[in-house]
Amino acid sequence: MAGYSLLRREEGFIRVHRLVQAVIWGSMSVEDRQASFTTAAELLLAAQPSDPSNPTTWPTWAVLGPHLLHLTTHPAGTDSHPLRDLLDRFCRYLHARGDYAGALRLALAFHRLRRSTLGADHPDSLSSANNIAAALRGLGRYDDARAMDQDVYTLRRRTLGADHPDTLTSANNLADDLYALGWFDRAQALNEETLEHRRRTLGADHPDTLISANNLAADLYALGDYDRARALNGETLERRRRTLGADHPDTLTSANNLAVDLYALGQFDRARLLHEETLRRMRPVLGPDHPDTLGAAGNLAVDLYALGDYDGARALNEETLDRRRRTLGAGHPDTLTSAINLADDLYALGFLEEARTLHAEALQRMRDILGADHPDIRASESRLAVGPAVLGASRPAAEPQPDELQPDEHAPHGPISGAAPPDSTRPDPTDEPPAIAR
Repeated sequence: MAGYSLLRREEGFIRVHRLVQAVIWGSMSVEDRQASFTTAAELLLAAQPSDPSNPTTWPTWAVLGPHLLHLTTHPAGTDSHPLRDLLDRFCRYLHARGDYAGALRLALAFHRLRRSTLGADHPDSLSSANNIAAALRGLGRYDDARAMDQDVYTLRRRTLGADHPDTLTSANNLADDLYALGWFDRAQALNEETLEHRRRTLGADHPDTLISANNLAADLYALGDYDRARALNGETLERRRRTLGADHPDTLTSANNLAVDLYALGQFDRARLLHEETLRRMRPVLGPDHPDTLGAAGNLAVDLYALGDYDGARALNEETLDRRRRTLGAGHPDTLTSAINLADDLYALGFLEEARTLHAEALQRMRDILGADHPDIRASESRLAVGPAVLGASRPAAEPQPDELQPDEHAPHGPISGAAPPDSTRPDPTDEPPAIAR
């Protein structure tokens, strides 16, 4: 069959042409098909990695994914509760990799199926709805994400109780949406409540508790309480280093966020050093195009600007903008954040007309996404307004702010504009195996 291109050997695998698969499947009895399905399902369940958010598991998920999706075409594929759980974890893998569009397609398809077969209030249906909201948030569709997260949170609180891990996950995710929409006070209140529940029910070092601490620190930063944000991020970073390791994505998120706090407090050299170290660790762990890596690169560019290295800031922002346009799209809030920060670099270097055009275009697109009253929009408008006043000056009167914070399960904006990518968003961590259950 290899001579007819019907079978191909690859490293560690044999790939069979779809026509051959169809012929073999068609020749099997119903009993043999069911036995084959059962065997394949058991093999996939036995081979599944533990944590989709951990980059060390991503190569395995990439191999298992096509087989899992194929199994769901079998009549029993979506009736199997273990396979439904595995599909949720695969969706979380796509999200953790930054493939928000792929995660959304998968979550939408299975949400429709689960609602029709299990009902809208079934836990599996709510898991799919939760995954949809996480993908929408990653794509910058914050209003849509908030509406769905609010529904899921209300249902889970009513059916599971306020302290159930699933309910707390939904509370955390709803706070993400509130932050992304600029409602920082409301996000802070909900994150404080969730953190208290998680500390009491899960303990201070549990990964979920640290997620809530991390996200509350983002709220404090957005509200201008930089000292409290630094203290909480510093504590969270220490706990994550001790419990997860220095190169875990969550740990790198805390390092990034602590560096943002240092920048806000005027400690530009310390912020730059920490951002450089964090970016150096992120690139091999997550990849150069991952949303979190690009967020850390954007933040480092802001540090360089603050230290007067406008050429270095421009080069890094240009690279980040190019990567975000390619991976997220020209209209994503993160991409527009990079464009606005690049405009600041151009102002500082004397390219005033180019800077003003780039800033104005990005700001208008950002208004269309976030609305004219969003705090980031108002800050960016003020920066655009002072641009013409610095003709001939060596730098713009208004400095760029850090590109973004990166809370996990959080999709916050930076202080100026744009939405930060989640650092390790777990669309529904309660579906993890017991060893790492949320």
